[in-house]
This record gives sequence, structure tokens and C-alpha cells, in this order.
Amino acid sequence: MASSNFAKTAHDLLNPPTFADEKKNQQAFILHILLISLLTLEIIYLGFSLLLSPQTSVQDIEISVVGIVVNAFLLVLLRRGYVRPASIIQVATFWLLFTLIALTEDGIYSPAYMMGYILVILIAGILLGGAGALVMTGLSLAAGVVIYHFQLIAALPAKFNAPLIDYWVISAFMFPLCAVLQYLASHRMQQTLARAVESEAAYRILFDESPFPIAVTRMDGRCVDANQSFCQMVGIPCAEIIGKNAVELGLIEKAQNEQIELAFEQLGRKLDQFDVMFQLPDGKALRAMVSSKVVIFHGENHVITICNDITKRVQAELELKESEERYRNIADAAFEGIMINRNGIILDANQKFAEIFGYRDPSEIIGKNGLDFLLTPESSAKVQARLMDKPGMVYDVSGMKKDGTRFQGETQSREMIYRGEKAFVVTMRDITDRIAAAAELRRVNQALQATNQELERSYDAALEGWSDALELRERDTAGHSQRVVDLTLAIARSMGLQESQLIHIRRGALLHDIGKMGIPDSILLKPGPLTEDERATMRHHPIFAYKLLKRIEYLQPALDIPYYHHERWDGLGYPNRIAGDRIPIAARIFTVVDVWDALTSDRPYRPAWTKEEAFQYIQNQSGKQFDPQVVQEFTRIIEASLGR
Repeated sequence: MASSNFAKTAHDLLNPPTFADEKKNQQAFILHILLISLLTLEIIYLGFSLLLSPQTSVQDIEISVVGIVVNAFLLVLLRRGYVRPASIIQVATFWLLFTLIALTEDGIYSPAYMMGYILVILIAGILLGGAGALVMTGLSLAAGVVIYHFQLIAALPAKFNAPLIDYWVISAFMFPLCAVLQYLASHRMQQTLARAVESEAAYRILFDESPFPIAVTRMDGRCVDANQSFCQMVGIPCAEIIGKNAVELGLIEKAQNEQIELAFEQLGRKLDQFDVMFQLPDGKALRAMVSSKVVIFHGENHVITICNDITKRVQAELELKESEERYRNIADAAFEGIMINRNGIILDANQKFAEIFGYRDPSEIIGKNGLDFLLTPESSAKVQARLMDKPGMVYDVSGMKKDGTRFQGETQSREMIYRGEKAFVVTMRDITDRIAAAAELRRVNQALQATNQELERSYDAALEGWSDALELRERDTAGHSQRVVDLTLAIARSMGLQESQLIHIRRGALLHDIGKMGIPDSILLKPGPLTEDERATMRHHPIFAYKLLKRIEYLQPALDIPYYHHERWDGLGYPNRIAGDRIPIAARIFTVVDVWDALTSDRPYRPAWTKEEAFQYIQNQSGKQFDPQVVQEFTRIIEASLGR
């Protein structure tokens, strides 16, 4: 643990600190190199003096120790961010050192005066800029005046014969010249640095705001910078990414990292659209296309990596592939042919489509113009016109099989987007068998209709036979059934009843007295008035009709007249004593007609009424015995027949 801490401390001391301000970074870098160099030289000198040169004076050793302490202190200030204070102290230390040397040795003649001050001015210009160089020039010239004064009063030893003024004049010329040159160099450097800062700022904006995830790593793979997009993509804060490689972050496995490094070297230290699978902290996998290349970053080789998250795209492609497979499976399992074409050219087709046209496999027709060989010329022209005018419409066509035989088909088409462009999906069914079956069905239906019509005629003939049989039994009512049928149908039509209803009204009118088959001849054929008991028996004939006919299914719709034709509008009729609209309309119509025909016909117990008398009776019973609306229509028809 101690050795690792020492190694870390040494590493931190040997590497210059970095700051957000590029100008501060530049100043810190120069000062750091200067301090490390001085410390190294002083430590070497101190060690040499103590071990190999015992005659070294104590004063020299003390100066070395002070130098080591001062430079170490300045190094600590530098690493804590106090770059400018440390620079000022360093320059001031150099200036004081060379001033003391000049005062204690040869004064203006001392190399420490001329060369030392020039060195201080240069260092001040580098660390503090042109202004620092000018300040140190002024201090150095002032120090020269003081030293010159001491030498004039012989306070300092004189080892040279040249006049003092010559040395001072030379220094007065050299110091400002160095300051001016340093100022110009510093100004030029500042301009260059400003452009570099602007370039760095532009790069930083592009880097930070880029929608593409970007990371910069050293050649050993450890990250030195990453933009927000990269950090968001991998789901790790940027502060945790810096200084670590992808394996340490758990983003990729070691084996995959070795494959990437091998590919990077084999491809000339660059990668272009390399597929990488990242394992994110939340357990999800992320697939990215990675492009990497070597760049110079802060004077050293680094690798810049740009990522493109293709997870969703790959998922979409996979879903599209699965969708196409599902479509293919559905299409191949379909009971009808399916084909996709563009401008007549077949782009795709299922197995059933090929089989309909007599081909073994869809590959035999894909890529060809289906209008040229799958349809007759007439149907081909028809299809082209329908595609433009009536898309989606179902229509019949004549198809051509591979062996040249024709068949009847049914097709339908609809516009769609196929692989990014407009196309048509077409369905095809072979309806040859269906057409034949339809023709046979029409023949059978026609035969069945003929049979039904014959059966209905037979039924109607039977009903008429029954009606005639009743009239033969009740001789005085001959022709009654046919007369009431005709007039009942005329009134029903004028009142708007449907033809389907008129069929059952006709049958009911013919059978209206079928229940009288249950009435004894002594009552039915009695020439005189009936007694009350006989009337009661006679009133049972609607019930007899109902019981007789309800078991015959096709006559059930005709029961309204036989069962209800003796009911009255006012509810005083029989057998159910129902009133108004509860009485079926067919029975309400027939009641009026039946009474009209009975009154105008002879009976054993009375002679026929005149039509005027019967007509007046009907009018008087409107709203009592008869439905007023039926009476109104009856009146219109009778008046027309009477010529009124």
C-alpha cells in the first residue's frame, strides 16, 4: 500500500497539472518543467557535495537546501492551482539570487549581473508575459545602478580594468533589448495561444455538442475525454469514465477487447464501422458501429473513437426480417395466389400463384412481365385499365396456364409500398370449378322453381277443389268463394299490401268457410231461421277451420281470414271478441266483402238485397262492424263499378 501511494505521488509530481484555461495550462507546463529541472539539479548537486566532495563549503550546502525547499514549495503551489503566484515567486527568487551573487563577487563585472539578469528577463517573459519582462528589466537596471554605486566607492573588489560605465551602458542596452524581444515573442506567442484557445473552444463545442458518442483514449486504452453523448450511451457518468479502459468499466469483455485491438493494428491503426457489443451497467446490451483512428492530442498519440448506436436499427431490421418471414409463411399457406408487381413486372409471388398458372415454382415467373404471358390479350388490357381506374375492385379474367390451356380466374389488386417504392399486390383465384358449380346450381334452382310452381298450382287447385266441394254441399252459395276472392284481392292491392301477402289472402279467402265442414247439414242447410243453439253451433266453424288448417304448414299464413273473418271492429264478433287493429288486416278486408256478397245473394231463408241496400248497410256499419278505412276503400271500388 505504501509503495503504491509513493508511486502515485511520484507520478502526480512528474506530470504537469492540467486546468480548463489553456493559457494557464501552458504557463503551468513551462513552470513545472523549470521546477522539476531545478529540483533535479539541486538534489544531484547536494548528493555529489555530501558524498564525493567533502571540501564543499557549508554555505554552498545551505544554499542548495534552501533552493530545494523553495522549489518544492513552488511545486506544491503549482499543483494547487496557484500558477501565477508561483511564477512571480520563481522569477523574484532568480532575480534575488543573481543580485546577491553580483554584490558578493564582481559586481557589474560578474557574469551573474549580465547573463543572470538576461536569464531572469527571459524567464519572466515566458512565465509572466511581456509586462513581466519589462518589470524585471527595470529592476535589473535599478540593481545595476546600486551595484555601480558600490563599486565607485570601492565597496566591491575591482578585478577588471575596463571602465564600469561601459559595462553598465552595455547592460542598459542589452536588458531593454531582451525585454523588447521577449515582449514581441510573448505577444506573438499570446496570439498563437489565443488562436489555439479559439480552436480548442471550437473543438470543445463540437465535441461536447455532437450527437454522436465520442471518446478519446490513450494508446493503452484509458479514456482521457468523453462527450456527454458517449456517457449517456453507456450509462456511466463522465467522471467515472476518465482514466479507465472499456474492460475496467465492464463495457466489453477482455476477449472482445483483444479482438478489437488486433483488428485496429491489422487495419493500420484505424477502424471503420467496426461492430461492437457493449454491456451496459443496467444489464442491457447495446450494439454500436465504431470508427477509430490515431490523432495527436496535447502533443501525444491518442485514439479518437466515434460510436453510432445501432441497437434500434438492428432490432428494426430483425423485426422486419421476422415480418417478412411471417408474410412469406402466410403467403405460402394462403389458399389463393398472391403476387406483387410493379409496372407489370412480377417482383414476388407465393407458391399458390405459381400453381394456379401451372408453374412448379414462383422463380419461373418472378422478374417477368406477367401481363405478357399469364393472361389472354383481352384480359391483359382489362387488367391494365382497372389498375388505373378502379383499384381494389374484384373482376373476372381469362388466365393462361404454362401448357397453354385457359381458365377462368377472379383477381383483385391494391396499391402498396414494397421496398420503398409503389407497387401492386394482386390476388388470383381459379374459379373454373366455381363457375361450373354455379351453372349447375342455376340449373337445379330453375328445376326446383319449376317444381315449386307446379306444386303451388297443385295446392291452389286442391284449395279450389275444397272450396267447390263446400259450395256443392251448400248449394245456395255457388260462386260465392270466387267472387269474394276477387273483390278481397282488389281492395288489398288498393290498400298497398305486398304481392307476397296477396297469395295468402287468396288462399284464406278460398278457405274462409272450410270450418263449416264440421257443421251438421241440418243446421247448415236449414231453410228457415236458426235457433239460438243452432247459431251457437254455427259460430264454432272459425274454430273448426283453425284446428283443421294449423297443422298444414304452408296454409298457416292463410289462417287470418278463416279464423278471424267473423270478428267485429267494435269487439262484438266471434270467436275471440277482439276489436280494432288487433284483428288482422286480411280478415278486416274480407269481412266487408263477405257481408256484401252474402247480402246481395239469395239465401234459403231470405231473398237477395239490392246493391243500393247492401251498400247503405255497409256504410252504416262503418266503425261498428267494419274497419272505417276498409269501408272507405270498398266504397271507392264499388262506386267505380256502379258508375257513380
